[in-house]
Amino acid sequence: MEEKEPAKKRQYIGVWFDCCQTYGRLYKTKDGNFYVGRCPKCLRQARARVGEGGTDRRFFRGS
Repeated sequence: MEEKEPAKKRQYIGVWFDCCQTYGRLYKTKDGNFYVGRCPKCLRQARARVGEGGTDRRFFRGS
């Protein structure tokens, strides 16, 4: 019987998209420099740069 590897959890931040009044997630890129994603309704692209010092916040508001 084959053993499955545990699923790797992807890091994300939560975003409130003002364009469609909805919540979505931006997922961290493989290189770790950005969080990227799209509005789940209108598919507007969004990204947030990961910076030095950063923040402990996990939820943001986007326009």
